[in-house]
Amino acid sequence: MNMDAKAARPIPQKRSVMNTPADPSPAEAARAKPPFKLKTSPSHAKLPTVANRGTLSRNGPTSAEQDAGVYSKVWYASTSERKIAEEALVKSNKDGSFLVRKSSGQDVKQPYTLVVFYKKRVYNIPVRYIESSRQYALGREKSGEEHFSSVVDMIENHQRQPLVLIDSQNNTKDSTKLKYPVKV
Repeated sequence: MNMDAKAARPIPQKRSVMNTPADPSPAEAARAKPPFKLKTSPSHAKLPTVANRGTLSRNGPTSAEQDAGVYSKVWYASTSERKIAEEALVKSNKDGSFLVRKSSGQDVKQPYTLVVFYKKRVYNIPVRYIESSRQYALGREKSGEEHFSSVVDMIENHQRQPLVLIDSQNNTKDSTKLKYPVKV
């Protein structure tokens, strides 16, 4: 199975990640809290916080995020910019490091991008949504491609089975399993 990566390229190793928006004012923080208390089970008690991270929506998951199953996953970076996602993976410096972010174009047919670090390169692989079957696939459409019922299923599959990485600039192929989820 071939996965098409957009512009895989070497990334310089010494970059700092600066993604520290200002804390909300006390008035903003008070408005962001729900007017009622929710009962949560222990598994929901440790949802990621939004302060200083900029990665999750203040209003909770969108229906698309819920359908894809990505919202509460440690590897989901939501609205992280491409550059920030790439820098986080380079900083991890581990082959098989990965995260999923919303695609820059906000296209319904390509809602997410799988970002993978391997051999000092970062691969940005489009995650396509196939409306007719309500499934997901990686890269450009091709015959014999695998379809998944959710992005979570796709990630779990490639944690067990190698993902083929194609460097379109150098016309080379590599493969790796998704091993190390990276938080942005």
